Amino acid sequence: MYYSRDLRTREKALEQKILALPQPTASSMDIECIIQEISEREKRKSNIIIFGSNELSSTTKADQTSADADLVRDICSTLELDNIDFKTTRLGKYEPGKGYLFHPRA
Repeated sequence: MYYSRDLRTREKALEQKILALPQPTASSMDIECIIQEISEREKRKSNIIIFGSNELSSTTKADQTSADADLVRDICSTLELDNIDFKTTRLGKYEPGKGYLFHPRA
């Protein structure tokens, strides 16, 4: 019985110490989400989206990719931007006769 009282006293003391600890302001999950968001923004900060570029009719994907790259080069030339390294990606579902989002990535 003595051990039981001693254990209960120690248990209550530990509970009081735990309650007195400062509460965290942000969980590690929140911090991880913030870091991931910053990383995504950094990765996308130099992306541009061109809307309404035309789809070439009855061409291969390679032909379309080449035409997209030519379009980006023409735009860069007009803006007097030289030696731009980029990769192009088409966004959205293909619909004949409708231009759609075009996303060159730096």
